Amino acid sequence: VVDPISSAQVSIIAQFQYIFALLIFLTVNAHHLFLYAIAESFQVVPPFAFQFTGPLMDALIDFSRNIFIIAVKVGAPVMAILLFTSVSLGIIARTVPQINVFIVGFPLKIAIGLIGIGLTLPIFVNILGSAFLQFDTQLKAILGLM
Repeated sequence: VVDPISSAQVSIIAQFQYIFALLIFLTVNAHHLFLYAIAESFQVVPPFAFQFTGPLMDALIDFSRNIFIIAVKVGAPVMAILLFTSVSLGIIARTVPQINVFIVGFPLKIAIGLIGIGLTLPIFVNILGSAFLQFDTQLKAILGLM
């Protein structure tokens, strides 16, 4: 699948998660907050009068840190499941050398990964829903520092 914005190839799972996150963004009405922030930014800072300050940079770094934490929270369950699967396959390969782990492992990891993504979708919804709702306070804090 080719992403039309960046003209880069994107996996189907990544595209699914992107569209799902966009639906959550629209469901919690975060797009209203985003449009409000754009309109408010023109009232707070006139065009061509923007200056970076120390507290603003700290707020932007904190905002970026929160985004990274959200990414780890979303990805950690599936990564842990796949790590456990790899360790289990390694143990099986050592105990039963007759089994070709590579042939068995690839479809097994794909299936377990898809099942893991399916089982963690409610967690995905909760994490992103709360993150988009916190988006309001973070945007207001950043606008206040401009």
